[in-house]
Amino acid sequence: MELIKWKLVIKKINDIEKIIIYTLNQNNLIYLKEDNTEIYFYSIKSQKEVLLQIDDNIFSIDLLNNKHNYEVNNIVKAILFYDKVDIIKFSSDKQNFIKDRYIYSRKYNTLIPEYRYGIFYLILRDVLNNTYFGSNYIASFLTYLMGYFLKSNFSALLVNSFIKNYHINKNKYIIKGPSFNDFFIRELKEQLPIIKNNDIIYSPATSRSMVYNYKNFYKLKLYIKGKYFSLSKLIDEKQINHKYSVILCRLAINDYHHIHMPEDGTLVKIKEFNGTYISVAKEYINSNINVLNDNKRVLLKFKRNDGTYFYLVLVGSIVVASIKYQLELNKKYLTKQKIAYFELGGSCVVYVSDKNIYFDEDIIYYTNEEIETYMKAGEEIGNINNARKILYLKNYAIKKHVCGFINNLIEIIINFIIKINNKLLKNIEII
Repeated sequence: MELIKWKLVIKKINDIEKIIIYTLNQNNLIYLKEDNTEIYFYSIKSQKEVLLQIDDNIFSIDLLNNKHNYEVNNIVKAILFYDKVDIIKFSSDKQNFIKDRYIYSRKYNTLIPEYRYGIFYLILRDVLNNTYFGSNYIASFLTYLMGYFLKSNFSALLVNSFIKNYHINKNKYIIKGPSFNDFFIRELKEQLPIIKNNDIIYSPATSRSMVYNYKNFYKLKLYIKGKYFSLSKLIDEKQINHKYSVILCRLAINDYHHIHMPEDGTLVKIKEFNGTYISVAKEYINSNINVLNDNKRVLLKFKRNDGTYFYLVLVGSIVVASIKYQLELNKKYLTKQKIAYFELGGSCVVYVSDKNIYFDEDIIYYTNEEIETYMKAGEEIGNINNARKILYLKNYAIKKHVCGFINNLIEIIINFIIKINNKLLKNIEII
C-alpha cells in the first residue's frame, strides 16, 4: 500500500470558523483565521474521497477532482483547491496505525477514524482482562462488580458524558430506564422492517466487520492469530469445507447492541458455552489470545429452505453481564427480525454460512487490507446467488463513475452530431 500526500488550500468567501479533516494523519480541529489556509493531509492510494467537516456540516470531497465549492443553502462559503504533492511508501508501523485506528465508512465511502477510548477505560479493560493479576477469578469477580454497578441507578451519572463523548443521538432510541445498562440496551424508535428473503444477506449487527468467502477464506486464520482458533469448534461441527463464508462483527461499547436475522432461517439448535470475558477489541482478536473459542458464547444454528445451514455465534466480552434471547426451536425467523441482545460492554457476533456468500466488493477489498468496515444492523452486504444486479452500485464512487461514463458518452454523441451538422451547414453555404 502507498500513501498519497495532498495539499489543500481553503479560500474563504463567507464566514466559516473551523475545519476537521477525517483522514490518516489528522482529525484534529483547525481554526480558519486567514482568508487562505494551507493544510496537508494523506490518503491511501485506493481512496476516492475524504470526509471533511466545516463548522457543523459534514461532507466529502472527490479526490478525482481538484476543486470543491463548499455551499450552505446554495451560497458558496468557501472554495477548496487540492492536489497531490507526493506519493509515499509507508512502513509497517504506519500501516498498523491505519489498520488499528481507521475504519471504512460505506456511508461516506472513505476511511474515518474510530473513536478511541480514554485512558481510564483502557486500564479498566486490562484489569478485567487479568492483564495485571493473571487470575481469571479476580477478573471475573471485578466483571461481576462492574456489571452490578452499571445496572444500578447510580450509573445514570455516566450516561450524559457517554452520549457526549460518542456523539450519540438519543432521539433515535427508546430508553426504558435511568441506569447505564438501560441506556446500553436501548432500542431503535424506527424498527427494522421484517421481510421474507432467500437471497440477500444483511448485517446482523451494528458493528465494525470483516468478511471472508471462497476468495479470501485463507486470510481468516491469518487475521485471527489465536494459536488454537478453530472454526469447527466455534460452530460445534466436526468438519467444515472451503466454501464456508464468515462475517466477524465487532460491536464497540457505543454501538446499538441488538442482534437481527441476516436472512430467513428455521432455528434447529441452541447451545451455550461458558468461558472467559476477554475483550473482543481488534488488538485481542488479532493476537495470540483465543478470544472467539474461549469466551462465553451462545451458538444459534439455522436451516434454510434449501436444506443448507447458517450459524450465529454471540460472543460475550469485557463487562458483558449476559447474552439475552427468547427463542424457540423449530420456529422460522425472518430477515431483520430481532432475536437477541447483549447487556453491557463490547461484544462480537460471528455469522457462518455453509455455502458461499458473494459479499459486496468494497467490504471484501478492505477486509483484505485488514481494515474493518462500519455497517449498521439490517444493511445489505451480499447475496447467495451472485445476483450482482444493482447491488454494487450502491457504492457512491461506483455510481459516480457509471454516471460519469454515461455523461461522457452522451457528450461524445452530441459533439459528433454538432460536427456533422457543421459540415452540412458548410456544404449548404458553398452551394
